[in-house]
Amino acid sequence: KDVNNLYKNTEKINGYKPIDLIQQTRPIVIVDEPQTVDGGLEGRGKEALSAMNPLCTLRYSATHKDPYHMVYRLDAVDAYEQKLVKQIEVASAKIAGDHNRPYIKLLSVSNKRNVIQAKVDLDVQQGQHVVRKEILVQDSDNLEMVTCRDIYANCTIGEINCRKGTEFVEIRFPGVVQNLRPGESYGGVDEDSLVRQMIRRTIKEHLDKELRLKNEGKGIKVLSLFFIDRVDKYRSYDADGRAIKGEYARIFEEEYAKHIKLEEYNTIFQEVDIDSLPQEVHNGYFSIDKKGGWTDTAENNQTNRESAERAYNLIMKDKEKLLSLDTKLKFIFSHSALKEGWDNPNVFQICALREMGSELQRRQTIGRGLRLCVDQEGKRIRGFDINTLTVIANEGYEAFAENLQKEIELDTGI
Repeated sequence: KDVNNLYKNTEKINGYKPIDLIQQTRPIVIVDEPQTVDGGLEGRGKEALSAMNPLCTLRYSATHKDPYHMVYRLDAVDAYEQKLVKQIEVASAKIAGDHNRPYIKLLSVSNKRNVIQAKVDLDVQQGQHVVRKEILVQDSDNLEMVTCRDIYANCTIGEINCRKGTEFVEIRFPGVVQNLRPGESYGGVDEDSLVRQMIRRTIKEHLDKELRLKNEGKGIKVLSLFFIDRVDKYRSYDADGRAIKGEYARIFEEEYAKHIKLEEYNTIFQEVDIDSLPQEVHNGYFSIDKKGGWTDTAENNQTNRESAERAYNLIMKDKEKLLSLDTKLKFIFSHSALKEGWDNPNVFQICALREMGSELQRRQTIGRGLRLCVDQEGKRIRGFDINTLTVIANEGYEAFAENLQKEIELDTGI
């Protein structure tokens, strides 16, 4: 309020408010990504736009919350057929035979109107197929009856504890009585192993594409993007403000170090110090970097502050520098900072190490990698032979791809 002079009378313009002069011009207002401007609990963004007394307002977005009067639409099918976006392929992380033993994962517990329930993931029989579904269960529920699968014979739900901070569900399987906390599972594959496989697959897809483009002399920088579920799995800070690598960062460096020593990638790494490379090719930008890293003024943290600021500038601002083959950063980790408004045309792999929360989030996430790539001179390269985005997906993401296909069919009639 102290610095917003738009609605204040000022002697500089003969006692008018700046907003009065704007209104008199009947401006044409152009809004980029209107869903981030119109919103708010009380719609203050809409108020501010209408206060300018515009002749008309043009809103540009791929994800409108309110479509108003549609003037022009370039839908997903149009964009694909005109080859204005990358083609998408899905590398799905599935576990062979994962439905052949009883599986349960606790998602949350609730106590509403004295009805105590738990939301869990179970493998449920649906016709000829077994699908993993979210199910609400209560104390003493028989999981064989809930799932219609005899593999859950003699498996029941025990106590459900909803006390904040100590939430758990007791599960009773033959020979096993165990308390699951939210996020914990029984009977499924080790999640760390699945994450390692997904990171490994992303690195392989990245290097394969890098090798091919180098051999063809295209001069195209390849980037990969990881979306993670928790920031501390990639980076945290100790009490002195020193950055500590999380498990995702360690797994990435281990897998990258293995891959770059393979004979098939020799031509990429000629005359390159491969010993230090695993630490130099990946980075991320997170809100904790400001809090834990470079705003701290301790002298011994100067290096950390500069490092975090360089990463921020390179990822969020210096797109041309990031696209240069001379820049070593190729793998970017993000939690939520890279939403609409950030994209890079040379993202060729997106690895989802988390479930996307909403349709809007998922569409925006894939959208980070859909632009057509550019070469070292900034020239746009066309054609699906080069422009293919590989999504390294968990099962939830694959289901989203199927739903997106149906959505496009309903929306366009194609």
